[in-house]
Amino acid sequence: MLEIGQSPANVLALKLTGTIEKRDIQGVEEAMKEKLAANDRIGVVVDMSQCTDMTADAIVEDLKAELSLIDQWHRFPRVALVSDKQFLKALTRFFDPLVPSVDFANFASDDYDKAVQYASQVAITSDAATRH
Repeated sequence: MLEIGQSPANVLALKLTGTIEKRDIQGVEEAMKEKLAANDRIGVVVDMSQCTDMTADAIVEDLKAELSLIDQWHRFPRVALVSDKQFLKALTRFFDPLVPSVDFANFASDDYDKAVQYASQVAITSDAATRH
């Protein structure tokens, strides 16, 4: 299951619990579109501390969504991953140099608020219509 958490206007906060399915990823896509319509750049927090699994359809949907935004990755300058799982920390360290326009950071499961604070430290643009 996926829940969109309360967060500052320039942060998309996602809390994943249990098994993530394709419809959960589709919900993220809609929430992301809304945040990007209102902000030039957004921070992202993904709390995976209670996530137990992800279906194959969800993985494919997530990859499709991320690749469809490849030309916009600069709009996500900070991504915070909340989890105590070591393999996720290793994945973050792997991807960090591959995507130089995005700063990835890991936070322990009890540091969720710190993760949101980290992700929120991006320039805020509340009126997308004024973009150049």
